[in-house]
Amino acid sequence: MKNLWGLFLALILMAGPAFGAGTVACTKTLLVNGLAGGGHIYGEKWVCTAAGDDSDGTLPSYELPAPVHGYVIRAVTDPGTVAPTDNWDFSLTDAEGLDILGGSGADRDTSTSEDFSPQSGATPAPSNGLLNLVITGNTQTAADFEIILFVAY
Repeated sequence: MKNLWGLFLALILMAGPAFGAGTVACTKTLLVNGLAGGGHIYGEKWVCTAAGDDSDGTLPSYELPAPVHGYVIRAVTDPGTVAPTDNWDFSLTDAEGLDILGGSGADRDTSTSEDFSPQSGATPAPSNGLLNLVITGNTQTAADFEIILFVAY
């Protein structure tokens, strides 16, 4: 009987993180112009989807799966069917922990899609390596949303 209780407890502890944990995933697409001769790669588009934790809405920090080489020139945020908390924030931090968006990812809307050019009026900071996507300020459980980043070389 003791072994059955131990097995039951182990199964519960192993299954706990699988139920309702916040998730983030990103994919990259190369942007190519349509010139004859195969075209020219001029940038990349990252599409990140996130779903808040079922118990408190939090999301893990997420390292983009490939280095980003270039300038983030535009970002789009799109709340999903279960909208995140109003004025949620996101940042893209480099190896030094600095936000290459310069704080432009703060205060995203809960009901409408928004887009912005990072650090409007200034030259965007270049990226030459791995970036972490950090989403904060969401307490809506099971919130889902999308972040799209356009990177120019």
